[in-house]
Amino acid sequence: DEDHTSQRPQIVIGEIRTITGGPSTNGSFRSLKKACQRQVNSVHTTPPFKQRWTNQNMPFSEEDVRGVKQPHNDPLVIMLTIEGFNTKRILVDNGSSADIIYLPAFQQLKLDPKRLRLFDSPLVSFSGDRVYPKSIVTLTVTVGTYPKQLTRQLDFLVVDCPLSYNVIIGRPTLNWWKSTTSTYCLKGKFLTENGVSEVKGD
Repeated sequence: DEDHTSQRPQIVIGEIRTITGGPSTNGSFRSLKKACQRQVNSVHTTPPFKQRWTNQNMPFSEEDVRGVKQPHNDPLVIMLTIEGFNTKRILVDNGSSADIIYLPAFQQLKLDPKRLRLFDSPLVSFSGDRVYPKSIVTLTVTVGTYPKQLTRQLDFLVVDCPLSYNVIIGRPTLNWWKSTTSTYCLKGKFLTENGVSEVKGD
């Protein structure tokens, strides 16, 4: 028998939210909408970002699954070097519009508190609750291993609430890295001046 379920009208029961807000949206849906409109309006006027490695492909194949126990439902959790510290338990979250570091992790970096800057816009969590970051901080982050690595200064919202992760890497950084991710392979790939590099899940 053929499956005709795809031909039936779908009933929408509710809405499932992801983390929204942050410096890229100013914590506001209205500002996000305006930013998207600006991008649409400028798509034909902005010259292409010229880098000699732009045209390289970053496909995933069954080779990328080697060493990953299947089946699994694990999130992509990686390690990055942040301010010289190898920092584990970093969640790669394509659904987050902000990069977040949790206060205990920031405190372990032993940085000058004067580097913290005020930030007063809320984040909207998965449940729709509002979470108010304590501040924002710019940190130096390295992904990958030499010579195929990237080092960038990234803005993180500092949040003081319990979570099993130290850091969340969201869309701002993933897009800046020109990264592709696969939870099936538990791996992320990104572009460097020396070719495609990758970071594996812990």
